[in-house]
Amino acid sequence: MKKYYVLCMLSCLLITGNVAGQQADPFYVGTYGFTPEWDANLHKTHFVRGVTGTPSNDWERIHYLSQVQFDRARELGMNLVYPAVYPRNVADTTPGVIEQIHDAAIADHNNPLYMSVLEFTLGDYLHGERIMLHPESGNDFDQQGSYLQTQDEQFIDFPVQGARLATPLREHKAQINSIQMEHGFGVISGVNMKRKLELSMYRNYRDTSSNREGEEGSGLYIVSATVLINDPAELTNDSLPLMEVTIHTVDSSTSTPASLSFMLYESDFFDQNDQPIDVPVELILGYIEIRQDSGVVFIRERDVNNNAWLDTGLRKYAKVISNDEYHNKDSTSEKLGPIDLEISYAGDANSPAFQLDAVCLSSPRTFAMFHPDHPVVQPGGALE
Repeated sequence: MKKYYVLCMLSCLLITGNVAGQQADPFYVGTYGFTPEWDANLHKTHFVRGVTGTPSNDWERIHYLSQVQFDRARELGMNLVYPAVYPRNVADTTPGVIEQIHDAAIADHNNPLYMSVLEFTLGDYLHGERIMLHPESGNDFDQQGSYLQTQDEQFIDFPVQGARLATPLREHKAQINSIQMEHGFGVISGVNMKRKLELSMYRNYRDTSSNREGEEGSGLYIVSATVLINDPAELTNDSLPLMEVTIHTVDSSTSTPASLSFMLYESDFFDQNDQPIDVPVELILGYIEIRQDSGVVFIRERDVNNNAWLDTGLRKYAKVISNDEYHNKDSTSEKLGPIDLEISYAGDANSPAFQLDAVCLSSPRTFAMFHPDHPVVQPGGALE
């Protein structure tokens, strides 16, 4: 009995539209890489050719993917080819290396293998986080108040068309994607411990032999909310409070409870031309940093003198809790237990209602990926 060994990567991607005029598959299952030919003399990689036969001078070079490999991938139900390219080690100097790989992957144009390319040098610069805490999801918050759970089709396409980022993946009621924020319906709080574990901190890997007290924290977050006003006509362009987001933390010097509060105002729903925003929008509420000192995890407001917010060359991140501490529930709970996020409606009975999709914690670089034209990430913006 023949056995086929294929190095695979399973990738579940939500499709944003048709590909080549055809309806794309809802999930991609793909081969990882092309097993490229390594040139030991030049220390370079040939990504679009490989070898068969025995290690000798009469190796037969083949152009990937061969028809046999293509057919084998399709027999295994694959529809994606995933090559990883490290440009500084690529031997092929002719133009269009990526196009050559792509052409090799679509030998049968009626049944193609689509391609996703990873450039290793981009990976470091794309490190970052975007934690979306959905108030309607019991997987995110333990206490959800008595706010009306709602469905708004406009959130499904926000902020990326068709990506359904407004719906928690594990939410049983997937048709629910927001809540209606209005006066008198309580407080949303109790962030799930698993969500707290997503927070990061140090810019360097943890090293017990070093003194981290003076290190810059990597837990730099823009605090924002994705919202939609119900009736723009009810808005006033004034600094009248609509929602309060309170982050509970500890005082790092005394280990006593502390908190930071951020407010959403009616005026935030107006654009630069003083016109009400009547579509889903992500509004910035503030900025925080995550730190750990002497075993205490705490959150503080952004230090305007901290150049870490401007450093885009950092490549290493580590979590607040070390790998060993993940297995020690008491230690993890002790350090992250005081950290919480509380959401409440701050207007009165006459204030306008709005839909809240999520409160987001985004590292500056990640926020810029979603909002490249936002003033806050432009030269001279609020982060500088």
